[in-house]
Amino acid sequence: MASKQSIENLIGTITLYSAAPIKVGNIGNFGGVRGTVEEIGLRCTRIRTLDRSVIHMPNAKLAEMEIENISEREKIRFKTEIRLDYSTDAKQLQAIINDIKALLKQHEKVDESPMRVTFKGFGNAGLELNVLAYVGTTSLPVYQEVAEELQLGIMAIVAEHGSKMVPVWPVSA
Repeated sequence: MASKQSIENLIGTITLYSAAPIKVGNIGNFGGVRGTVEEIGLRCTRIRTLDRSVIHMPNAKLAEMEIENISEREKIRFKTEIRLDYSTDAKQLQAIINDIKALLKQHEKVDESPMRVTFKGFGNAGLELNVLAYVGTTSLPVYQEVAEELQLGIMAIVAEHGSKMVPVWPVSA
């Protein structure tokens, strides 16, 4: 029985090396565990979680599970929803949409496509806008800086057009 597990882990190791879905240093989701691959051994793979703990995952199990390799993405999605006060009129709303689109197009790190700013509709809390774009980086710190710049820019645009954002309050039953 013990040799069966050893053989399965060896086959899992061979699979991990030949298919190479992950490499040492990659960040990913491994069956609900998010972390960084620190070592791919003969029996198991060592993964350092975001909480800085270490998980040793048997290679046989790892070779069979769905692996999301975050390190292999070529860009990072920027997606946000904005809710504007109902006092915002159609002219203000259109100007806000146009200016947010211009903000995205002017930013050197934002990819041209896909890029959308759309009026989603009339929500419980206010007028809902969806913003979607991709930031052309694989670096999380760079992405966070760009996302902050975009969000502050959106706040300024909304204020500039005399509108305001409203929070979404939980609806009690």
